[in-house]
Amino acid sequence: MKNKLVGKKTYLVAFALALATFAQAVGWIDQNVYEAVIGFMGALGLGALRAGVSKLMPKDSEVETPQEMSINLERIESLYRR
Repeated sequence: MKNKLVGKKTYLVAFALALATFAQAVGWIDQNVYEAVIGFMGALGLGALRAGVSKLMPKDSEVETPQEMSINLERIESLYRR
């Protein structure tokens, strides 16, 4: 189930917000319930967004140190000198 939700959590929260807005507009829920749902869904949406952004960031082990960058640059320059 968890794998099926990968990349879809933000959209599910947006759909739930749209559904809550519709329910409030037609009178199925009152203003207090609507505000509670909006607050809860907003928090879930921010959590889903944060999780998605963190997946895009490189891990500390994948980031080169300045010394590693210098060594790699020297290797690249030596290839062009040949």
